[in-house]
Amino acid sequence: MYKVIINFKNLKGMNNMNILKNKFPLIVASFAISLSACTGGNVPSTGTNPGTGTDKASLSGKVTKEDGSPANNATVVLIKKVSGADMDFAIQRSTSDGRYAFSGVGSGNYRVAFVIQSEQERKDKTPIAYDPAGKSGEYFGAITTKAFDYDGDTTKTYQVPDFSVGWISGLSPNKTSFSANDSIKFSWSAVKGNNVKYNVFIKDSNDNAIYKSDDVTGTSFTWSVKRGNQGNFSGKDLGAGTYQYIVNAIFDASNAPDNTPVITYGNTANAMFTVIK
Repeated sequence: MYKVIINFKNLKGMNNMNILKNKFPLIVASFAISLSACTGGNVPSTGTNPGTGTDKASLSGKVTKEDGSPANNATVVLIKKVSGADMDFAIQRSTSDGRYAFSGVGSGNYRVAFVIQSEQERKDKTPIAYDPAGKSGEYFGAITTKAFDYDGDTTKTYQVPDFSVGWISGLSPNKTSFSANDSIKFSWSAVKGNNVKYNVFIKDSNDNAIYKSDDVTGTSFTWSVKRGNQGNFSGKDLGAGTYQYIVNAIFDASNAPDNTPVITYGNTANAMFTVIK
């Protein structure tokens, strides 16, 4: 379980922290975030772009494991909405004591994400393939908060309800072959929590969108390779080749207060299947 608290307060006297580079298998379960008025202190930052607006801040926090111990080397991404599109404003790895900090944060629309990729893999947009024997199948490939607006006000406090980040997704199929006339039954394990819905998103080997199912409340979905007019991105059959897919988990945030960064979305890492003709 984890908790996100965003506090707007002064960061004067904050010590510089080293950013570690080793890869971290995401087992985040508790973290706190402070978005604070910047006072010129030496706050660590990786890949930070200049903020907009006259009020700039430093966003800092701590990532911990489910047992409360620090989670070092977690990849933390601050995402900003720019001209209607999401961009990675800054990417960092948590330190040995689980802390991170983004500096130069101006007013704008942001969300915070924790991803299974390393910092460089995130920058290179490298997908993470699902490995049944490895760590990527034990946790969300990515999980993100709802977007929130920062307007320079240093008095606001937001809190995200507790939620588990660990997801032993149990994806099926993976590295399996199908013929052009087969139906594929996608299945996965449930995320802990109430009112969670899922959908299946299929892409080709070049990361082009092929198909996205409707949301379902169960843990399986059957789809025909000869897909006809099913779902989104439909209209043609799959050709021979290798395809990748993820399962998305959508969390019910309908009762959340406006402009609070509650967890709204997460997904598995990629699994693969092949169509042969």
